[in-house]
Amino acid sequence: MAKQDENIKRINIRMPLPIYEWVQEQSEYHGVSVNSYINMKISEMKKQEETMKAMAIMTNENVLKFFEEKSSK
Repeated sequence: MAKQDENIKRINIRMPLPIYEWVQEQSEYHGVSVNSYINMKISEMKKQEETMKAMAIMTNENVLKFFEEKSSK
């Protein structure tokens, strides 16, 4: 296995043909391969989830109090 592929895992994905056709259209529109488009969207979903977790932490009153107390010292 080449050094650059050490952090890569190949998977097969099955999906309904209309979904695949839509993904293919979107990838062409964005000028990337289907594989790249799927990876981009998964990365976006991961970032959104991380942002939502951070927002949940920031809006939790106990967490806010902790950081306020910590910053006032």
